[in-house]
Amino acid sequence: MAEDDDDLAALREQTSHGDRIEEAAAEDAKRDLVEDILDELEAIDAGDKQKTISVWDGPLAAFIRALEENPDRLEEVGHALQRQLVYRGG
Repeated sequence: MAEDDDDLAALREQTSHGDRIEEAAAEDAKRDLVEDILDELEAIDAGDKQKTISVWDGPLAAFIRALEENPDRLEEVGHALQRQLVYRGG
C-alpha cells in the first residue's frame, strides 16, 4: 500500500501545474530555435548570408572533423537534422 502511495505521489509531482508550464515553455523555446534555424537557412539559400563561419571551440571542431572523416556519418547526421527541421518547422 505504501508503494502505491509513493507511485501516486510521484505521478502527482510529474503532472503538477508547474511542470506542465515548464515543459510547454521548453517546447516553445525549441520551436523558436527551429524557426530561427530555418530563417537562417532561407537567408543562406537566398544569398543574403554566407555559408561559412569560423568557430573557436575544441569539442565542436572535433565533432565536425570526425564527421568529415566519416562521410557516411556526415550524410546520416545531415539527413537527421533535415528531418528534424522539416518536422519541427512545418
